[in-house]
Amino acid sequence: MAPASARRGLAAGLRREVDAFLPLDGRQVLVGFLFGLAATARLPVIAGAPFFVLVGPGGTWQRRALSAGLGASIPVLALFAYNVATTGHVFHPGYEYQYQREQGYTTLGYRPDWSIEDVRYLPQNLRIAFLSVPDILPDARTYALGPQFSPDEPVCTEPGATRGLFDRDCPLALPRDIGTSLLLTSPAYLLLLPTLRRWGRSRLVTGGIIAIVLIAVLDLAHFSQGWVQWGYRFSNDFAPFAIPLVALGAQGRDGRLRLAAYVLVVLSVLINAWGVVWGNLLGW
Repeated sequence: MAPASARRGLAAGLRREVDAFLPLDGRQVLVGFLFGLAATARLPVIAGAPFFVLVGPGGTWQRRALSAGLGASIPVLALFAYNVATTGHVFHPGYEYQYQREQGYTTLGYRPDWSIEDVRYLPQNLRIAFLSVPDILPDARTYALGPQFSPDEPVCTEPGATRGLFDRDCPLALPRDIGTSLLLTSPAYLLLLPTLRRWGRSRLVTGGIIAIVLIAVLDLAHFSQGWVQWGYRFSNDFAPFAIPLVALGAQGRDGRLRLAAYVLVVLSVLINAWGVVWGNLLGW
């Protein structure tokens, strides 16, 4: 009987021969299928497809792309078939209906002469996603929909009232219902920055960044940004591609980088806990 090392070498050689003969990689087909399932829940996720051209089994980018594309097409085409059967449209018209109904919310910046997905929405949505901060020492609880829908409620009206971290009647700070900066609510995303130097040298990093950017642009061009919310909920669409890069960014022999990673993760947990508590206090 041949030694174990020889048998392993023979098995590996046979697998390579089979892989070279077959146009698809079964593992990548399964990965693509699971990715397609995710896209049926949140369609913008499909913009992350280039990730699977660069990352995953298959040997070559053509084989990875073909395998993942076939797997993803099964649930996505099933969703489109369901939409056509139930509504007569490939894309569900519920979003168009919502868009027309919400045109009156002028304080949210919706424009009836723009489409549901429109790059002209990018500037205002970028401000929500990255620059929106809580209202510090507020005079009233304000609402994005304006006083015609929900009147502002004055705070700290009792004589001698003192502000508290979780005092609904006299708060130190209040989250904004339209959303709060992703970098403020989840500062651990800053750990993505050290991975940028691997652009073009790491397939995981390059594919991840491409997927993040494409999904984010698609989300940010959408008319609605997910009101009411704490943080930026559309970030969930690209989080599966961002989290591995965050983990890579936290690695390294530099003790200061590891310490910064721990601090940023702990801060993210504490800040999100503050937002969740306030979400409950405000009835979100």
